[in-house]
Amino acid sequence: MSNEEKIKALRYAYRILDIRPRTFFEMEQKLKKRGLNEETIKDIIKELKEQNLLNDKKFADLWIKEKIQRHPSGRLLIFKQLTERGVRREIIEETLEKLLPLSKEIKLAKEVLMKKKKTLKRENLSPNKLYQKLAIFLKGKGFTGEAVGEVLERE
Repeated sequence: MSNEEKIKALRYAYRILDIRPRTFFEMEQKLKKRGLNEETIKDIIKELKEQNLLNDKKFADLWIKEKIQRHPSGRLLIFKQLTERGVRREIIEETLEKLLPLSKEIKLAKEVLMKKKKTLKRENLSPNKLYQKLAIFLKGKGFTGEAVGEVLERE
């Protein structure tokens, strides 16, 4: 591949990263879709890594913080999303333990539960039906069984 083609491909990678941070896996997939050969992809990824523009630990950290602040989600959903983006299991587990330990997940689940309860009040449900709906809702948001049980037990 010529130097000019490599520069074009690198510009493309920068544009992708301007939209949002990416994992190594995501960048590799984007570059493959662009029709680049394996050697060029490796070169570009290596260069982006050296510039600290590709970093799966940093990506996981940002992703989890976003999910805690803007789109409250539990550990299971976050784990699934990061796995789909190619982040290694060890990195996900380490980052989740640091940023979303069980105690914090329970607190987050409680906040999500309070908002949901307000919307369900209008439905005038029996306590059993309300409990079921809330449990299903929290599980759907990716909260662990332990967090769901703890939060619903206190309600």
